[in-house]
Amino acid sequence: MSLSVLQGAVEQGFIYSLVALGLFLSYRVLDVADLTTDGSFTLGAACSAVLTVQGHPAAGLLLALLAGLPPCCKRGWGCSPSWRASSP
Repeated sequence: MSLSVLQGAVEQGFIYSLVALGLFLSYRVLDVADLTTDGSFTLGAACSAVLTVQGHPAAGLLLALLAGLPPCCKRGWGCSPSWRASSP
């Protein structure tokens, strides 16, 4: 196993650990069975990949952020502190 393969595996592990942390917060800490994290992550990645392939990586990041924002706002996260009132 070469050093570059090991480095790539560690980098991917760190990236996926952020996704796992988001799911942990959603399921355990907030006690909400919500799959918005999975859908937003995948939708943002797809939007960013499409624009990056077309030669606009900065616009891809902005579009990924905007694509993932409406599901979170519909849920009430990040747009208003109303979800805190319903948690125990």
